[in-house]
Amino acid sequence: MAFGKTTLAFCLAICGALVLWTVVRQGSAERKDVSHTREFAGRGDAEAQYHLGSLYYYGKSVRQSYTEAARWYRRSAGQSSSKAQYALGYCYGHGQGVSRDDTEATRWVRKAADQGYAPAQGELASMYYRGAGVPRN
Repeated sequence: MAFGKTTLAFCLAICGALVLWTVVRQGSAERKDVSHTREFAGRGDAEAQYHLGSLYYYGKSVRQSYTEAARWYRRSAGQSSSKAQYALGYCYGHGQGVSRDDTEATRWVRKAADQGYAPAQGELASMYYRGAGVPRN
């Protein structure tokens, strides 16, 4: 069965409209997610604060800002979130959003490692190996 030009154009228009609708809907859902995350973070929810920091760090649904990321990581880390402590330590170790400071990086990574957060434990071992913020060992 052969399609005419009109039928093909109609099918392409419908497909294009569906793709556009999906993109618009997804963008709306992402904005709603950021809005809810920001609301809960503002209320002091440590997980939401960490998540919002990560959104800023990676520039997902918000304009990328290492400074904002570090600010939200610090709030979450202050509530003993091991993921946020590790992320804040990473920011200090690489000078992202904060001044580079190996001693501060080690302090935050150690807090996360002491809670059993495996990525922080590995990073702390690496810091000792490199002598970054701690005596080389």
